[in-house]
Amino acid sequence: MLRFPVDGKGKLEVIVEMQDSPSGLGFLNHFLNDGRMLIVSMQRRCLMRLDPEGLKIHADLTNFTKHNCNDSVTDTHGRTYVGNWGTKSLESPAEPTCIILVTKDRDARIVRENLIFPNRCIVTPDCKTFIAAETFGNKLTAFDFESSRNLINRRIWAEFEYFIPDGICLDEEGAIWVANPSKAEVVRVLEGDEITFIIKVKDTNAYACALGGDDGKILFLCTR
Repeated sequence: MLRFPVDGKGKLEVIVEMQDSPSGLGFLNHFLNDGRMLIVSMQRRCLMRLDPEGLKIHADLTNFTKHNCNDSVTDTHGRTYVGNWGTKSLESPAEPTCIILVTKDRDARIVRENLIFPNRCIVTPDCKTFIAAETFGNKLTAFDFESSRNLINRRIWAEFEYFIPDGICLDEEGAIWVANPSKAEVVRVLEGDEITFIIKVKDTNAYACALGGDDGKILFLCTR
């Protein structure tokens, strides 16, 4: 089931019910004159599209990974990048796996391999840099885009000791907020590992974060 908060007080509304687990979310945006929601279907290994008449398969990803699909990001041109577990279960060792690109025309292909549990990812506003949280690699990894949108010039954006990066988001100053479920916290980190702010959560744990609100400066945390 997918719920969205509809006001600042946390009131929730059911948007759509799914047969399996939803993960990454995105929108076909105003650049394409299309605001439909995109949803990663984890166990079915596909990217779904929420049309007015209901959920439709936007792209089948079963040929690209045998593991659960995971988080995603959709850029301003309607291109969606999807990660996957690289393992059958969270208790099993993760093997190197890939990032899958789904274009606005719904074509899918692998654009980078050899990531360890690529989780939440972001595309910078200028669409020049891609950053992924490698959850079981304990780091944030950055890439540049080549003209074909393959990911090149791999480099470590930030690396952590005893830290499991899960959900991430980019703020207006170029820092990244990172959910760290291994320590029940969300941290703000600069490129090169410097942590500038830590938010601890009590009696729960933090798995994702996003900036929103009217001015885009309110940090929302997803906990359980």
